[in-house]
Amino acid sequence: MLTPLVIQNTLLARIITLSRDGFGDCCSSYLNRSKSICVHDFDNERNMHELRGIAGDIEFFHTKRGRQVGIRSCASAGGFGHFYQAGCSLAILYNPSTGDKHLREYTIGCLGINLTYLLDALNENDYGWVKGSSFIRSPRNGSTLSLDKIKKMVKNNC
Repeated sequence: MLTPLVIQNTLLARIITLSRDGFGDCCSSYLNRSKSICVHDFDNERNMHELRGIAGDIEFFHTKRGRQVGIRSCASAGGFGHFYQAGCSLAILYNPSTGDKHLREYTIGCLGINLTYLLDALNENDYGWVKGSSFIRSPRNGSTLSLDKIKKMVKNNC
């Protein structure tokens, strides 16, 4: 049954899922306190299904500062929690199939690491990268940078 509370929680969860909460962590803290959440998010469910076996497929390497980085090809966005549970401070998800064989989509997530230097390095080589509070995303149409180049930049700047 769709009660007002269920509808409210569903909308708040969708805001958080889409990262469009203009009030920072206001909605997520409310959802964490709420006991009666009944949310069915099909996009998130599909992403989680694809990411369930992720730990065995993560490629690991370390930055020059000793931070563990996990990297994996994935068509879905999100799933950084799986990397963090595997001990990574940084996570790179990339989608090699954007339609153009020369472009890839990347999302680089982190746990409490300043990504400003990495963002500067990425934009120096391929303009259009954008930074959120805990992630960097490739340009809207994809990036021309190779996976090896991305790994090298992360290794040197994080």
